[in-house]
Amino acid sequence: MLNRMIKLLIVVSLFSISFTNGTIGLSDNGDGTYDVLYTSDTVISGFQFDVGPGTISGAAGGAAADNGFMQSSNGTMVIAFSLMGTTIPEGDGVLTVLTSADGPIEELSNIIFSTTGGNQLDFTFDPDAGGDDDDSGSDLSCSGSEDLCLTLDGSSLNYTSNADIYGLQFGHNGCATGISGGDAGSAGFALSCSGSTCIGFSFMGAFIDVANGTGTLVEIAGTCTQEDLSNPVFSTAGGVAMVAEFATGGDDNVCDDVDADGICDDVDDCIGEFDECGICNGDGIADGACDCDGNVTDCAGECGGSAVEDECGVCNGDGMWWFCCRR
Repeated sequence: MLNRMIKLLIVVSLFSISFTNGTIGLSDNGDGTYDVLYTSDTVISGFQFDVGPGTISGAAGGAAADNGFMQSSNGTMVIAFSLMGTTIPEGDGVLTVLTSADGPIEELSNIIFSTTGGNQLDFTFDPDAGGDDDDSGSDLSCSGSEDLCLTLDGSSLNYTSNADIYGLQFGHNGCATGISGGDAGSAGFALSCSGSTCIGFSFMGAFIDVANGTGTLVEIAGTCTQEDLSNPVFSTAGGVAMVAEFATGGDDNVCDDVDADGICDDVDDCIGEFDECGICNGDGIADGACDCDGNVTDCAGECGGSAVEDECGVCNGDGMWWFCCRR
């Protein structure tokens, strides 16, 4: 009797394993689009799934487009099928490409796949299907003297911090159209971006609790790379400034902005005062000069100009000294 039950369990297990027809997963392309990857042991005649937690503006391309599928989406759901009865062959590859509308896409759910005759297939979401193709942060590090280190992974601006964060600001070269979500969004920060700067803070005095030391600060809308971001300015409790850095990699991990305080933080935080030439505790414009480059004013009143007086004392004169002397 026991042997018969064991054999029955083996048969049931084998049946269950064979019933799985395929998987789908996500691969972040780092530019606001996501490849939906698939593996299938049979042909696909149609599919449907929900996306989250963000929304999408569309789905296109991939094996679905190659095989004549009509694809449509409503922001949170994708539906695709062929009006001509064509199918996607068994195998693996990119099923379709999603375009994010307002934040990262991390999961596919309510998955429905069908094969010829409308028979439903068994498909599951595989969170590891996309692998870890983006190693943009793997060789990046900060100087080691910072309070907070920032790295950009796709659209996610990640942080490592030794203190709670009460305010954030960083510059960009026009690549960012907005910031949202992340731990800053969860903390209720007001988040916004101008054409060159993004800021975040709480009107209610809330803060980002960094008990775990790391997390995703915000999601950046746009097409930014790590090199497009600069000048991080962060504060902790009481408005105390934090030493913040964007991570750099390899031989480039050298501070290029150590000013009078001896700290590499890419902030011109001169201890003392900057003179009119931008030098911390400098002496300003030299005596007799008219600018920081040491130029002098010519006879026409132009700083650094080339006008000179002739023999008769006339600015830019013709130098007819014999005529001047007679006059």
